[in-house]
Amino acid sequence: MKKLLSSTLGFWFAWGCATFAGWFIGWMISFWLYTSSNQPPAESFVVFVYALIVYVMWLIWACLAGAGQTVVLRFRRASGWFLWGLPTVLGVLGIFVIWVFNGDNFWGGAVGGLLAGTGQWLILRRNFPRAGWWIPASVLVWSLSLGLAGAYAGLTAAPRLYHWRLSEGLSFGLISGLIMSVGSANTLALLWNNNLKRALGALALANIPVAAACLYVAAVIFPYYNPLLASSYSLPQWKAQEVTISPDGRRLLTRSMRYWQVKLWDTETMQLTQTLPVDDWANVAVYFSQSSNHLFIKERDSIILWDIEQGAVAGQLPTDKDANIWDQAISPDGQFVFLLTSPTPRGYFRQDTNIKFDVQLWEPAAAGEEAVKVLDRVLVSDNHGQVFAAGRFSPDGRLLAVGIEQAMDIWDVHQATHRRQLPLQAWAGEPVFSPGGTFLAAPVGGNQINIWEVDGGALRHTLDGNVTAMAFSPDEKMLAVAGGNYRTKTWTVTNWDVATGQKLQNLPVHGDAVSRLAFSPNSQLLASSADDNIVRVWKVPGGQEKTHLTRYNSHPPLEIAFAGNDRMIVAGVQPEEVGVWVIEP
Repeated sequence: MKKLLSSTLGFWFAWGCATFAGWFIGWMISFWLYTSSNQPPAESFVVFVYALIVYVMWLIWACLAGAGQTVVLRFRRASGWFLWGLPTVLGVLGIFVIWVFNGDNFWGGAVGGLLAGTGQWLILRRNFPRAGWWIPASVLVWSLSLGLAGAYAGLTAAPRLYHWRLSEGLSFGLISGLIMSVGSANTLALLWNNNLKRALGALALANIPVAAACLYVAAVIFPYYNPLLASSYSLPQWKAQEVTISPDGRRLLTRSMRYWQVKLWDTETMQLTQTLPVDDWANVAVYFSQSSNHLFIKERDSIILWDIEQGAVAGQLPTDKDANIWDQAISPDGQFVFLLTSPTPRGYFRQDTNIKFDVQLWEPAAAGEEAVKVLDRVLVSDNHGQVFAAGRFSPDGRLLAVGIEQAMDIWDVHQATHRRQLPLQAWAGEPVFSPGGTFLAAPVGGNQINIWEVDGGALRHTLDGNVTAMAFSPDEKMLAVAGGNYRTKTWTVTNWDVATGQKLQNLPVHGDAVSRLAFSPNSQLLASSADDNIVRVWKVPGGQEKTHLTRYNSHPPLEIAFAGNDRMIVAGVQPEEVGVWVIEP
């Protein structure tokens, strides 16, 4: 062993293998202990105690990471070898502190490398004169190791480890371990060798197969699963509070507290196309139409229908400043606007509260009293503490489905007449039409989903499961339903066969509630976005994950939309800007 370690290549190989094995095994053990434990309560004392327990877990990582290096130094007969593990523990402590209070991998690695490198320099200076270079080298290697690995696996804050899966933990451990082992082995082999030219030649030869293997993995394996392949853009929207993507993925809307502005951006060029001034940011609500050609803008004392193509107001309806709009929708052609209004503000109520609803149809092109028609007035008296009420237009704009508690009504929009009432056994949530207008689906009673045939109103299927998001595939063959359990924190996306009502696959994919679902136009890809700020994309109906994107420094959830079969737009509000990522899965 001594003879092997006396050569440059032998020492490089032994140090690299020992470092990688200790780092990777230690990380995976601490990762498993961390993610298998329950998330702590919010009480500060409990979190403090829990943080100490977590750090004890990380000590395992630090001890194993330094153990292999200590063994190599022992056989190399380095002076002070038995103290080598202590600076490594100190470095991991630095990472832990930065992750908890800052959440940045590069800074965590830099601080950890500075602490570990300084302590290790005190040992190395006894063995060779150029030991001072070990400190900046450690800062560089540690920061690159954690920064690049964290960027790939999506980690920017330690508490988010709860939402990691095994594949992400493996990715972080493998990438960080490889960079740490190769970087530290090259540095130490160079500093310890008196013949610098000879050492450079030997190390260049040794690093060729490592570089080739990394390039192969990056070119062949990672593109299937690498979120770094997403093109990243930053839109200059200072203090942005909201971002929304149009259903067709062509436009992006941002709202900012500064200047009370609503901005529209082109997702192809990432250029600003329109700026809509509003009278009061705090009292403004903005929504895209399903056709992506119009905007619904609710201001303090009026409702505006904005024609995006023309860049002008298509209609304006004065309203009482205290009017409460529970729901709204724009017909695909922009000819009608559905309004569900009530004197009672939206929210939670006592069970004995009576709530009155007006189902209204506004025609912006009409004038006077004919512009607004009241289709129905509904009184909800037994609201069990919460009221469910929503409406949506059919894709051709002829029909309007309105669900209020235990009634799902279908209205003829142009005739302003009631078509039929669909059978319900419990309250219904937001209705969703299939893209061709053949089917209508809605969550019912909190534990099932009904699918009706629009023509005739027959109940086609009753599916099991609660709903946080729902979407039909463009070919109308699949219905994706997101749901889960708040107590057990288990969340899934279930894909159903619309024709048979059979489950195609169940995807246990997220660590928090899924709030966005989107199919690609060719119905071959399904994307989901959850409150854990992870976006996942699968092939359907097979269910194989194709890629994922994680951005924890954005306010959840990330908005998603397909702008074509092979182009998906992801957007999120960040502290000083709006982040946009284009994925080509």
